[in-house]
Amino acid sequence: MRRAVTRLARRNFGFAGTSIKDASDWNAAATKAIATARTHADAINGKNRDPLRALRRLDAVSVALCSVLDPAALCIAAHEYADCRAAASGAAARVESVMEELNGDAALASAAAACAAANDLPPSARRLADAFHAEFSRDAGVAPARALERQAVQLLFATDVDESASWTRVPCVDATRVAAAVDAAAPGCASASGDSVDLFSSCSAVSAFLTVSHDASARKIIFDHHETALNFDALDVVASARRGVVTAHSALEGSLIGGIEAAKAFVDEALRRAKRRAAFEERRGAVLLGLERLEPSDRLAAAHRLRERQSTDDGDVVTAVCVAPPGFTVDEVQCGADEAWAPGVRKLVVAGRGTRATIYLDLEPRPGKPTGCAHYTVACACDVDGSGNDAPAETWGLRQPSRLPAVGAIVSSSPDARALAHEWGHALHGAIHRSTSQHLAGTRGSTDAAELPATALEVLAPRRRRNTRGMEAVAALRGAVFDLALHGAYGACESVEAALELADARAGAGRRADVIDWLPHVAEAPAALYAYPWGRARADALWRRADAEEELLRVLEGDEARALDW
Repeated sequence: MRRAVTRLARRNFGFAGTSIKDASDWNAAATKAIATARTHADAINGKNRDPLRALRRLDAVSVALCSVLDPAALCIAAHEYADCRAAASGAAARVESVMEELNGDAALASAAAACAAANDLPPSARRLADAFHAEFSRDAGVAPARALERQAVQLLFATDVDESASWTRVPCVDATRVAAAVDAAAPGCASASGDSVDLFSSCSAVSAFLTVSHDASARKIIFDHHETALNFDALDVVASARRGVVTAHSALEGSLIGGIEAAKAFVDEALRRAKRRAAFEERRGAVLLGLERLEPSDRLAAAHRLRERQSTDDGDVVTAVCVAPPGFTVDEVQCGADEAWAPGVRKLVVAGRGTRATIYLDLEPRPGKPTGCAHYTVACACDVDGSGNDAPAETWGLRQPSRLPAVGAIVSSSPDARALAHEWGHALHGAIHRSTSQHLAGTRGSTDAAELPATALEVLAPRRRRNTRGMEAVAALRGAVFDLALHGAYGACESVEAALELADARAGAGRRADVIDWLPHVAEAPAALYAYPWGRARADALWRRADAEEELLRVLEGDEARALDW
């Protein structure tokens, strides 16, 4: 499937088929989006409070704001040119400011409450009304807290949270090999010096060292140095600000799992099962490392040795993973010069059942590009009634809908098969999902509903024995406990340290530095880390069914609640 790509001239660059062709276009796009959003918001603030008309207007506000925020997120992460990334960041900041203003608008909140209280709404409108009401209720009165949270996040990245990030020399067996492996994972962070490794102990470099080093004593030295030097004071500033914005109760309102108690019950039962398997895997890992038992500093090395015993021949990963569900096709077409934001961007078209969506693949490494695999929505698909925002209320859901095309992108510098399959699940969910509103289309629903098809699609990765499945599950569930605790699911938890201690008590001691990896997820989707192991548990149940493909297609199209019966 690969084809030769000639480096595109700067003047020919566009962006994912949008009207944005250069850095200068971002400001105009933001101005237009803000004006459109305010027009719809002002119309809602009028005396006419017909609930269906108001819902259309609220969704139109969401459409307008997301028309900039969605492509900006992709541009900031992946565009080759710094001026385009900077322009997108500035445009997103302008739009986010207006979004926060509108989220705190009392008149809009009142309209959302009136919609939620209305009787005899069609099911699709009822779901949208409840979602808007919940969101406005969560945002009521928290504008000062949100400002504090932004300041805290800025402080987090301006402060040396990882205070152990300094050059450390540690005697190490096979220093040359270890330094080269660490440098490949974290460039510029390791070099060999005789029988020692000079390590700049950032989180990524330490993780790489603990993974590839065969020297248990060297692993423990680096582990202890790193784990005891994290700046929890800076982290607690963020945690404190977070508590003023969202709690586990509010975050899980409307979730597929059904609320805090259901999430906690799942985590407890999943931990009971996973810890038995993890204990077996750790014993095997200890044997491979020549140790009587594993210390926390040994677990990454043990997992690495166990995975080395698995098949690693993924073949053509893209061909294996980017496949169509029943009734759909996936075809690669030429990516135009006015669509690609960097050399090597590929274009896939998903078609079937009245759907035509574009999914871009940006899988070639380049300097400054994120290494993780991620999916970005550029334009969300939904079914609209074609009647305009001022159509009579009774037309909701009755007229023949028109399908709006979805556009998404998967970005990675080193996509392993499983990660790419997961993100492909997100991309298909956004492309195929049927919704009468943009606000709830595809991955815009609750986090557990969004992660469900993505984890289910991991089965597309080339099959191999997962020799570390139990260890992976315990680590993920430990993060879920930490996340829930940080947001008050287990009672008052006044510090990051206290949340970690609770996670240790329930899941077993692990790396304190894991909190750095969890923070982006916690910030993006609070109290929702449980969604990943929960989605995998539901996926396991799905693939034991004879009608698995048909069930998965129904979920992709929008009937996520089916998963509760698997």
